[in-house]
Amino acid sequence: MDEFFENTGSVMFIMIFSIPIVGIIAHYWHEIHKTRSNNELKQSMLDRGMSAEEIERVLNAGSKSNDEQ
Repeated sequence: MDEFFENTGSVMFIMIFSIPIVGIIAHYWHEIHKTRSNNELKQSMLDRGMSAEEIERVLNAGSKSNDEQ
């Protein structure tokens, strides 16, 4: 194992390929987490008896429409 880390070329090779892989995994983990949170919010609104129009209005409340830009 010590011989492996003495060779800086192999350490550089591992770093070059591991950093983008970690970034890709983090990106997709974030997307999955965001989707789950959004789905839980929608389900809780449905459980409270909100209609689809009310849910859509609440979810779009923070975003700007094309007319306002």
